[in-house]
Amino acid sequence: MGSNFEYEVKLRSGLSIFPSQDQAIDQLLSELVEKATGRFVLLADVTGQFINAKGETRKTDLIALGSLAAGDLAASTEIARLSGEYQEDQMIVREGSKYYTIIYEVGTHLLLLLQVSIEVPLGWVRILVKQYASKLKQILLSPPEKAEGILSDFLKGETQAFVDQMLDDLWGEG
Repeated sequence: MGSNFEYEVKLRSGLSIFPSQDQAIDQLLSELVEKATGRFVLLADVTGQFINAKGETRKTDLIALGSLAAGDLAASTEIARLSGEYQEDQMIVREGSKYYTIIYEVGTHLLLLLQVSIEVPLGWVRILVKQYASKLKQILLSPPEKAEGILSDFLKGETQAFVDQMLDDLWGEG
């Protein structure tokens, strides 16, 4: 899987992805799966249309998984609305016997599904997912020619600064 877009791609959700954005997304997903020590990460639009995946994906039907994750997110969003608990960027966490599966609403157009070992601290994974989803939104909402610059700045320094700040906040040193 990976960066295959040679021209603008219009998704069913109404979002367009340009080649430079696709390249930045590809790198960002690779970085996320590595930092989270994830099994795999999948990016789809909210209609379930597959966009990209990284990690151990050979044995996974990514098209079906994207569609099911979109349905799960839509159902969970409606439950949150009906119960008065809706907020933007909903997160669904499923705990299995070996893995956590996290589905995260990335703005109004995308969803991110990350699967990590239950040995990885869930709080850490939640922080990373939120951080990387924020950068995904920034890449997609910026003009395509700025995508690489946003990614470059993020991977060079913002990631470490963010992690350092989160650890300081966690341990009460900040």
